[in-house]
Amino acid sequence: MGAAYRDGESQNSLSVLEVLVTNKADVNVQTQNFGETALMIASSRGYCQGVAYLLENGARSELCNKDSCTALIYAARAGRVDVIKRLISGSANIKAECSKHWRAVDWAHYHGHIYVVEYLLQADPKYRPKSDIANEVEMSRRREIEELLKRLEGPTAIERQPKMGGFMNWNGRKD
Repeated sequence: MGAAYRDGESQNSLSVLEVLVTNKADVNVQTQNFGETALMIASSRGYCQGVAYLLENGARSELCNKDSCTALIYAARAGRVDVIKRLISGSANIKAECSKHWRAVDWAHYHGHIYVVEYLLQADPKYRPKSDIANEVEMSRRREIEELLKRLEGPTAIERQPKMGGFMNWNGRKD
């Protein structure tokens, strides 16, 4: 199943997937060496159509490879917000950790994928990345991520909502 994405274009891969699914192939089969699924490979390559097709045909987003990485982690490492949105709408667990005890957001942070970091932190606003940013990430991207994390240091939107009897400001005082 994963071979559908090893070579070729995404449209060809989708055609191969359709043939395999029509012929009752297991969409969750994992490779012997790394334990990858077609969903993981499609996620890392940014093939959102293939991800959607696989999920619609029973692909399980919670499956892990031999390093405990899920399809969501693959998409985050590749910086694929579109794929991440599709995986999360298909009930992918944003709190799943790999063998390094890193979540998808940690991998996105490490690779400097600011839009992925922002999206995932909106979904889990109290979490902060454990990873450092990789040395090869350019300085301007590093600054953008640092600014994003500073903006998120204050209370979450839920914590800023009015309480009974007044609005609670960022200092914890009622206005």
